[in-house]
Amino acid sequence: PAPFTLKTSSLSETSAPNFLEVKPNPFHRETTIQFGSEQAQEVQMSITDVAGRIVFRQKIAAVTGLNRLRWDAGVLQSGIYFVRLETADGAAVRKVVKE
Repeated sequence: PAPFTLKTSSLSETSAPNFLEVKPNPFHRETTIQFGSEQAQEVQMSITDVAGRIVFRQKIAAVTGLNRLRWDAGVLQSGIYFVRLETADGAAVRKVVKE
């Protein structure tokens, strides 16, 4: 599994239910995953490859507002991955490309 660093803040103006963004995309080694939460809650973040294999899964204590994760995917092969965020309000998925 790839290591993550979680940083949170209480900036609520950019949050919306299941707001999920990955930048830069495509990326070489690291990228930042941002998501908004309307309330403090436990969320599930998972990343899968195109074959559906889970390369990362973690429960995260999200804060109200903007939450950020830095994904160091250096140990993974280049290719397409899917970032899935599951909250009490639903789920969102974004495609990311590791070059």
